Amino acid sequence: MRKRHIVLPFLFLLLLSTSAYAQRSPTSRATLQFSDTTAYCYVYLQSDNTQSNISATIELWNGRQLIDTWEESAKGCIIFNKDVSVEKGKTYQLTVDYTIDGEPQNALSASGTC
Repeated sequence: MRKRHIVLPFLFLLLLSTSAYAQRSPTSRATLQFSDTTAYCYVYLQSDNTQSNISATIELWNGRQLIDTWEESAKGCIIFNKDVSVEKGKTYQLTVDYTIDGEPQNALSASGTC
C-alpha cells in the first residue's frame, strides 16, 4: 500500500510533464518598425528541435510592389534583421513563408505605415 502512494504521485507528475511538452509549439514572429525613412525588418523562427531544418522566404511589400526578398535557412532557429530605405507616408508589409523539415508552417506577416 505504501509503494502505491509513492508511485502514483510520481506517475501523475510524469504524465503532466509529458503532455506539457507535447503541447509546446514553435516560437515565431515577424516585426516591422519604422524610424524616419528606414524600415526595420525582424523575423525570429524557432523549432522545438534544434536539429530541424528551417527554410524561409521573407519579402517586404509596398502594396503590390515587391521591395526586397531574402532567402534564409538554418537548423533550429533563424534570426533575421534587415534595414531597408522606405518612403514616408507609405504602407509596407513584411511577409514570411517558411517550412520546418519540409512541412509548411502558417505564414507570418507584419505591416505598418512609415
